[in-house]
Amino acid sequence: MRIVHAGPTTLPVLSELGGAVQRRIVEVATCQVELGHQVTVFSTEAARRGYLHRGIAIEPIRATLPRPWRDYEVLAKLRRRLRDRDADVVHFHGVPDGARWLRGLGFPTVLSVDYFRFRFSGSSIGRRYRRRSLERFDVIAPVSNACSEELQQFWRLSTPRVVVPNGVNVGQFHPMPEAGAAIRRELAVDGCLVLYVGRLCEQKGTGVLLEAWERMGPRTDATLVLAGPVGQFGATPRSSELLDRVERLQVRYLGPVHETRLSALYNAADLFVMPTVRDEMFGMAALEAESCGRPVVASRLGGLVEAVGPDCGLFVDPDDPAALADALGSLIDDPDLRDRLGAAGPTHARRFEWSKIAQEYLAIYERLGQATR
Repeated sequence: MRIVHAGPTTLPVLSELGGAVQRRIVEVATCQVELGHQVTVFSTEAARRGYLHRGIAIEPIRATLPRPWRDYEVLAKLRRRLRDRDADVVHFHGVPDGARWLRGLGFPTVLSVDYFRFRFSGSSIGRRYRRRSLERFDVIAPVSNACSEELQQFWRLSTPRVVVPNGVNVGQFHPMPEAGAAIRRELAVDGCLVLYVGRLCEQKGTGVLLEAWERMGPRTDATLVLAGPVGQFGATPRSSELLDRVERLQVRYLGPVHETRLSALYNAADLFVMPTVRDEMFGMAALEAESCGRPVVASRLGGLVEAVGPDCGLFVDPDDPAALADALGSLIDDPDLRDRLGAAGPTHARRFEWSKIAQEYLAIYERLGQATR
């Protein structure tokens, strides 16, 4: 099968800053190559020539315009690239106008959805345009049941929906005590290490986490470590209210962490926290922490309820710093509970191995191929 993947213009697919969408594209494409399929990934980046990565043909598309116009610049260039090619399916990731821009070329199209709102959908005109764009896809694949329900409630689509969750690379993310111990020595952390990985912003609940930590009072037996960019992916701002609070509370902030260090960082932690306050469609970082055998404290919200196993952590109501402080304190004070919850994580995570996710997408492609014959 000849498969094309195309993602958003925010980051190259192989960006060192990560990004759940970019990671999904690479992991799924890698599995599909291993199964003998011909896979091309279009990536918005500055490279002048295409190259191979794990057997995937990476084709760069150079963009010169700022967003949102660069989105349409890239789609126009993608259409030109695909005009004279044969493909069995074009799989877009978070690109709601993808099928519209390929109309007339005859390719079956799939859209993976990590969020149910898109740019310009706030106005009546923009919403009508976006709805017609979404209706042009053959299949829409939300990343969780929660995402699927939100998508349908917001858009009322007739397009078929098939839930395909995000996944985890269990070969990369698994218990590695020695690697974790090395990171702890590097950070000079004693006692319980509480870890957060993700964007530092209001939506992800960073402020709620900091308030919860402050409520717990000074604890010499625990350290809170934050890793990730401030706001959106990209350069960290020189000043930020969140960073000011981090410094005042003497919380360790590592900034964005390179992909190759993530697994060791998870293994260095005693527990992982994901306190999102709204719009959490899955929770890939929580799943990766579980795969490394770490207990999770997470908001009872959206796709997190699906990503975090019921025996793998504790749930708290979103935007409730008092409840979050209680949950963190209970795990910090009870190493046996941490061990029990953490031990269940790898088994739960194996349900989401990327090889299984790639097979689910292939089943969708094959059904589309049969329908067009």
